[in-house]
Amino acid sequence: MTSRKKLFPEILIPIFFIYNALVYLTGWPEITRMFLVVITGSVGYLFCFNMIHKNVKIPFFILLTVLTGLCSMVYNQNMRAGNFIATILYIGMAMIMLKYKMNHNITRIMFYGLSIFFLYEMFMGESSSEVLYHVSRNYISVLMLTNLNLLYLSDIDNNQPITLTPAILCFIISMWGIGRGGIITSGLLLGSILLIKVFSKLSGEQKKFFIIISGSLLVILLIILMNTNILLKYFVAFQTKGMKTPRTFIYKEYLSAAKETFMNSVLGPPMRDMRVSTVYSRNFHNSFIQAHAYYGLLFSIVIIFLLFNSLIFFIKRKNYVFVVLILTLAMRAFTDRLFFSGYAEPLLYYYCFYPLIKHEKDMKTNVKDGGCQ
Repeated sequence: MTSRKKLFPEILIPIFFIYNALVYLTGWPEITRMFLVVITGSVGYLFCFNMIHKNVKIPFFILLTVLTGLCSMVYNQNMRAGNFIATILYIGMAMIMLKYKMNHNITRIMFYGLSIFFLYEMFMGESSSEVLYHVSRNYISVLMLTNLNLLYLSDIDNNQPITLTPAILCFIISMWGIGRGGIITSGLLLGSILLIKVFSKLSGEQKKFFIIISGSLLVILLIILMNTNILLKYFVAFQTKGMKTPRTFIYKEYLSAAKETFMNSVLGPPMRDMRVSTVYSRNFHNSFIQAHAYYGLLFSIVIIFLLFNSLIFFIKRKNYVFVVLILTLAMRAFTDRLFFSGYAEPLLYYYCFYPLIKHEKDMKTNVKDGGCQ
């Protein structure tokens, strides 16, 4: 394919994420996102038809998504038609990401532009609660984490070194966003990338020494925390406050309904009379519960299996940056709606399908030893 023909799909994914971020930053109507979803997803199927056709597992997954989605919609009416169509189109977007390199310059501008905007609001004393439209301040960390994933994937695709600066910015801005899930996952991502960069530069003996020292420091830290009762205080706070959060009530209500009948367990219980529908705008604040509510048990199991398969794939090849990105994105998805009509859903299918499409001979050379230089 000529460079001119490749340019269109390469810039299409960054444009999609830029526009989606602008919807949250400017208050543009959310319905306008669907127009770009249709264009981007359709282009994905058109440009990547041969790649999809050659790998029978991808059409099988698409068929599974369609069948489980339709069955659940008929049974519980949890999912709107727009959500269902969007998921099918997000798979097409993931195909673009797997076949083409994302434009590195646009991806960098997108991440640093978003960071500068949030830093400006922060230094101007603006409350993080007043910055986003349509969603709560918790989504600040979702926007940052998603765009950090895109930047690092673009770095790897374009043989650029993984740097710490984006991870530091993600952590600082996530702290300003206050949400615990965002702070924890961005902090883990920053610490993991730092460890990978340090570890990749050590020799064999130095790596063994590094592991011994790191393990010893961790044990000492845990002993200090136990002796000062800090862990006990956090445990008590979690027991008395953390277990009474709105999310906990949502989860308990849904899981209780799911256990009522066999069909509720398999296809997802109707949520029209639940608090999540009447109070929380059909948002479970947990992408995996959202998957069960929309597509049922079989689809949810397949998604989790594909994510574990991807983790094993990257661990075997020592591609630790990918491992960190998948784990932190999945952890964040446990506390917010990133997937299934969420901002990061194309990334979910990208990671799930990567081992199915990319063979060892196609692995990026700069990903070895974690992809950090």
